[in-house]
Amino acid sequence: MLARSLLLSVAACTAIASVACASESVATQRAPLPSRAVESFEGLPIQEGGRIKPIASFARFTLISAAGTTSPVDADGRKHSAAAWLLRLALFPELAQDDPVILVEDAQALTAVGIATDEHKKRDRWAYSELVGSLPDLLDRAHAAQGIDAKQRTAIQLQTERIAESAMTVLRLGRTFDFARHRIPTLEGTRLAAIFPGRDAVSVADVVENAPAIVALERELTQSEDGRERGTISALWRNAADMCADAQILA
Repeated sequence: MLARSLLLSVAACTAIASVACASESVATQRAPLPSRAVESFEGLPIQEGGRIKPIASFARFTLISAAGTTSPVDADGRKHSAAAWLLRLALFPELAQDDPVILVEDAQALTAVGIATDEHKKRDRWAYSELVGSLPDLLDRAHAAQGIDAKQRTAIQLQTERIAESAMTVLRLGRTFDFARHRIPTLEGTRLAAIFPGRDAVSVADVVENAPAIVALERELTQSEDGRERGTISALWRNAADMCADAQILA
């Protein structure tokens, strides 16, 4: 049953989607995230390389790899735990992409692609937003370096690979909650729309929250000849499932 499959696939995303939607009510996105939200987030499971681990472990490994630290500092100078920063990136990518979390061991790797490094130390942490304009060139150089035997690559080529990989990690993880930001239209005048009074579109979190009522309506309509009503529910499940497919990294 598609409804059951959807509920299983989004079970691990329910708390995340709820936090993402609740973030719209935060007075300022620059304020520290509520500790309860971070604690709920860091305990969620994530599958990586065939292994299941807590997001807290994944966040620490990711930050060590990209930033060389598990306590990143944001653009305003505030220190975060690895999981808190990962949640910040997922909820507010436009802000987090200004945080210096990409460790550059040798700035020569950046001057080689035309990035001005005057305001940074030779070894320093950079923000994704400082690198994104030259990211295509970094990726091209990283790809070219991969065609050279690892023992023959220069220190700058190795550093270019690492910078490009870290930048792409920030970009990819910053899109994690895109599925929760999108809205699914409801068809006015249907019984399904009545479950969401006053709204012409709903989020994945709304679907999860109201899943029992939707499933009950679907069962009631099983013997009905009203194809329009059944079709609206099927379309809702499909749209929500498609959006959650974009969140498989946290499933």
